Amino acid sequence: MAHQFGQQFVDSFLIPHLARPLGVPPEDHQSLLQALAKPAAALQVLYAHYAFSRRGKHRDELVAAAQEALAKTLVAQSLHDGSDTVWHAFVVACQSRHIKATEAQDRGIVQGLFELAAETDAANPGESIVSLIVRTINETGKIEDIFARIVDIRGLGPKSTSTFIRDIVHLYGLEPLVEPAEKIHIQPVDRWLRLLAAEIVPEDGMDKAADWVIAGKVSKYCRRAGASSILFSMGCTYFGQRIVRDVERFDYEIRKLKQSLA
Repeated sequence: MAHQFGQQFVDSFLIPHLARPLGVPPEDHQSLLQALAKPAAALQVLYAHYAFSRRGKHRDELVAAAQEALAKTLVAQSLHDGSDTVWHAFVVACQSRHIKATEAQDRGIVQGLFELAAETDAANPGESIVSLIVRTINETGKIEDIFARIVDIRGLGPKSTSTFIRDIVHLYGLEPLVEPAEKIHIQPVDRWLRLLAAEIVPEDGMDKAADWVIAGKVSKYCRRAGASSILFSMGCTYFGQRIVRDVERFDYEIRKLKQSLA
């Protein structure tokens, strides 16, 4: 799961989706990492790939509106004084697309991420949110504090935050530096991981366990097997979305997969 499907997820989905909004060729890994180290570029990727991931309807329009608002704000103002401007620019951009920007669902994400980027740059000039994650892990091996700071942004949620940090950890090759107890924060639990957890965790009650329990157990058993828990997580998503597609086909596809490995 980790080796085959996890790497397919990285190659066919993750890197192209992160590279596209930055105009970086997907095969140019170094240029992608360099771009993500810039405050505005990291914020652009957050808007494009993570901020609206829970919004099915109008998701693409919301992403485009956020990116337009960011570009217009940074032309007129700096990162440190454009917090209100980016929200108002987002509202206007949504109106031009005939969708409604809502305070409850959108303002926390749009303005909150912008403020986090400004806060990060103010503390260490030139440092992006991505660079902050990379530096923190390199220095401490911990994730909890930065996870708590990002998830505190209204509307983002723990699953999107875990997914974002997980992806950055993988891109920068930081997984071996993350302390085992901290890996719970980079193990987002979607329905496919929940289903597959029962296949690798030989413990009762996994079908009803809380997300954080599943995250911890999966991380532990991947570590025991010498597998990357990040690639296992990505592989589960790839297997579910690209191969199973329908939950009713899960049992059939998992049997088929086991037979192919026997």
